[in-house]
Amino acid sequence: MLSEASAKGWCAQVSWSPTGTEVAAAVGRTVLRLDATGAEVRRHAELDATVACLAWTPDGGSLAAGMNGGIRWYQDGVEAWKTFDYAGALLALAVAPSGRWIASGNHDNSVHCWRLWNEEELFMSGYEQKILQLAWSRDSRYLAVGNPGEVTVWDFSGKGPRGSKPDRFAGHVRRIVALAYQPDSTLLMSAGAEGRLCLWDPRAKRRLVSTTQFDAEIATATWSHAGDRIAVALADGTVCIAELPAKWHPGHRSRR
Repeated sequence: MLSEASAKGWCAQVSWSPTGTEVAAAVGRTVLRLDATGAEVRRHAELDATVACLAWTPDGGSLAAGMNGGIRWYQDGVEAWKTFDYAGALLALAVAPSGRWIASGNHDNSVHCWRLWNEEELFMSGYEQKILQLAWSRDSRYLAVGNPGEVTVWDFSGKGPRGSKPDRFAGHVRRIVALAYQPDSTLLMSAGAEGRLCLWDPRAKRRLVSTTQFDAEIATATWSHAGDRIAVALADGTVCIAELPAKWHPGHRSRR
């Protein structure tokens, strides 16, 4: 049996809470909250703009909604209890696993970061196109950003990336359609619309450690929970499972 909830508008994203007990949905200008059965538990007040992206804090206690104008935060049922203003449209959100930072990918070809909760801000501009792909490493040290033709990686260790330049990983010729760190590892997966799947190791001298070229455009890709496989969906309707050599499994790498 299916349970459902609906609101007026296009559903831009659904996102499970880290606890798995709740799912949030961005539908038009409304954020819906459903329990694990699909029953609606809360419908937040309509916002001033369409909600484009969602992100939970690691403990599941707070939910961020990104829109044109910045971020609206929800906590313990409080309506927009805190706001992070931004003069532009947000397209993607990613909270660091440490809970210290939230990053937004923006329509104006930039990345903006806020430190939670003192609201220190960082701004990374100069990208060629709007930013749709962001990924934090498990230890929250690295923030990867997908841009046409390349991945940039910012180092948040020490004093953070302020005043520094990112590492640039050039392995694609079209837009990045999927970007994610391997669970419990700093190995980074990127997938390009040209059909190329790349694995990167930011700590290695030769950072591009593996590539696979598919015969069709990649639509999206995702790691398995164990981090030993990658599911790749192609634009022609094919779904592939790529298994990594044992030396790239998280457990094996942690023993090196």
